[in-house]
Amino acid sequence: MTKAHRHKEETIRNFGSVIARSKATWQSKARLLHFIRNDRRKTGFSLLELIVVLVILGFLVAMMAKVFTHGDDQKRFDETRTKMGEIKKALIGASGAYANGQRQFSGYIIDMGRLPELVNDDGTMDENGEGQPKGLWTRDLNDDGDTLDATDIPETLLWEYQQDAMIWMGWRGPYIESPPDDLLEDAWGDTFAFIKGDIVKGTDVGKFYRCKASHKSSTGNKPTTGTWEDYWEEVGGDESWSDEWFEGKKYFNDSLNIISRGADNRPDGDVFDEDILLKISHYDYMAPVAGKTGRYVKDIAIYFPSEDFNDRADSQFIGNLDLMAHDSYFKFESDVLDVGVDDTSIPIGVRSVVLTNINDSTKSDTKIFAIEPTGNWLGTLEIK
Repeated sequence: MTKAHRHKEETIRNFGSVIARSKATWQSKARLLHFIRNDRRKTGFSLLELIVVLVILGFLVAMMAKVFTHGDDQKRFDETRTKMGEIKKALIGASGAYANGQRQFSGYIIDMGRLPELVNDDGTMDENGEGQPKGLWTRDLNDDGDTLDATDIPETLLWEYQQDAMIWMGWRGPYIESPPDDLLEDAWGDTFAFIKGDIVKGTDVGKFYRCKASHKSSTGNKPTTGTWEDYWEEVGGDESWSDEWFEGKKYFNDSLNIISRGADNRPDGDVFDEDILLKISHYDYMAPVAGKTGRYVKDIAIYFPSEDFNDRADSQFIGNLDLMAHDSYFKFESDVLDVGVDDTSIPIGVRSVVLTNINDSTKSDTKIFAIEPTGNWLGTLEIK
């Protein structure tokens, strides 16, 4: 065999090997593509699997919505408490506020000596939950465009220096921003309820009563017993913000309950549906005052904004309590009697006492002091 012939045969064999390897490669690629196509078909979702996945996704979405709702309710709860605090501040000012070492007083009660009236849209008074403390933002309590009616706050009760008492008194509002439609609302957009007077539970389940006349409790004036109607009246209430009735306890008609019904705006409820209460009690803004008189003091008069607004048409604004007191101790406080409360506590704020000379009634001395919502000892007062 010639060299050329052998080279030709070797070339043919090499070409056959290349063809054989190419064929094997094509077959491998074909098998791989076939496997991939089959594998894709085998890993597809069945209808049952799709349903299970959708159920799981729905559950997760519901859980996330609940989490976000819970967070929103927590925010609204905190905002509602903040709004209640702002109303309390408008009434009695910020506690512990000092400037240059002097106690700072502000708020409706400090200026006016009492709680604002709770007023309906037509100007009528409502102390059982529907009325609003409009005096916090307007003098026009019946919303008729003027301040001339008997229910309004007249000019005689505006902020003014009282020469006899040597202190400032009177309305200097607004104490809070005027709310939309004259309705103070919680963070859920529902109207706050305002109820005056201490609230107690009745003997019957679901019965609640508010104190409409301050008194010392006894078995003769317990709700639904004896002369109870002189002191109590039934009102919408709730277990979470009503007290038990106790014999011998002092009950007052000048506390204020500020109530939000919670997220669902309904009584009772749990968590964020539970009612929210902020109570401003009698003792938060009324306080006893005591001291001792020195030589030459015939009597003492203490001046403060009058709590009696029945005489507002006659400009009776300055309240004063006179005590015959010579070289003795004196005390202005709530004297609770068997039938009612002779309430001579003094509203907190800057007040004054006028001392009259025992030898010459035309001579007097005035002293200015601050009354705190606790006991107040004035020390020994003497005429210079």
